Amino acid sequence: MEDPLVQSCQEISKTIREYIENDNDLSSWLHTRYASWEVVPAGFLRRLSTLLFVACHALLSSQPEEEPGRTGIPLASLKETLGENSPAQIFAVLHSSPDFDDLTDAQELWIISTGVTNVRALYWSRLRHAATEILTKILAWEGPDCSTEDLVHPEHS
Repeated sequence: MEDPLVQSCQEISKTIREYIENDNDLSSWLHTRYASWEVVPAGFLRRLSTLLFVACHALLSSQPEEEPGRTGIPLASLKETLGENSPAQIFAVLHSSPDFDDLTDAQELWIISTGVTNVRALYWSRLRHAATEILTKILAWEGPDCSTEDLVHPEHS
């Protein structure tokens, strides 16, 4: 049986991804980046969603457990986790989890994050930039106290 924390984080990253896909401004911003960075849109968005999942897992695993089926976290905290931690710190708990072996997207992202080649390092930096920039934009639109639960019925869009 899958860890409830993993399930919650998957739901949270899915919520953010759906918000991005349904918001014209964010979609347009991302499409501009896809073109200038010369990345495949579907693959980049999937990895972006995976990065949000991994950051969410890092954030929630470091906090006292309030509810096992938790579905929302403050976006400002998620942005802080992405901006202030190294890849090793972001992946630490998930990488040592027995569930990691079943999370192929997270494994792929871990390999990218190691930055062994210049291409991987550049791709990783673009993923982190995109994730933090998107969270910054959402926080500006939805307010500094916005949580992922607020994205289900956003006021913006």
